[in-house]
Amino acid sequence: MPHLTRMAHQPGWQWWRVNSYHLRHQAYGVIVDFLAIREAAKGSPIQFIFPEEGVTAVTEPVAILKDAANPEAAQRFVDFVLSETGQLLVQQQGYLPAREDIAPPEGFPARNAIKLIPLDAAKALDEAESNKQRFSELFGG
Repeated sequence: MPHLTRMAHQPGWQWWRVNSYHLRHQAYGVIVDFLAIREAAKGSPIQFIFPEEGVTAVTEPVAILKDAANPEAAQRFVDFVLSETGQLLVQQQGYLPAREDIAPPEGFPARNAIKLIPLDAAKALDEAESNKQRFSELFGG
């Protein structure tokens, strides 16, 4: 729910309230960037626009659980995912690599051109239910 919280505060519910009618009556989508960018690169008639106000960070985390059955193998997997080879696979799948020495996938802007909306995690948790309710009221669902 962190993404909805950031949408609620940047640009704020007022923007969504004003634009919700128009958004309901035209083709649009609130989706993860790589899906549209990857398909556009394949020739699909779609365009992904990074809003000037900023975007939420969608992460693809990797972690080792404290009770992992084989923490050594888990560590090797994490090391691989974060290695140059692993991050090149990430890039080939259309994701933005975590490593700055690996270029973004085709169609992505430069990293420094993507403005991130800050997240207050505690606030996101506190407001999760009310934000889901507001979103449902505006967009039906």
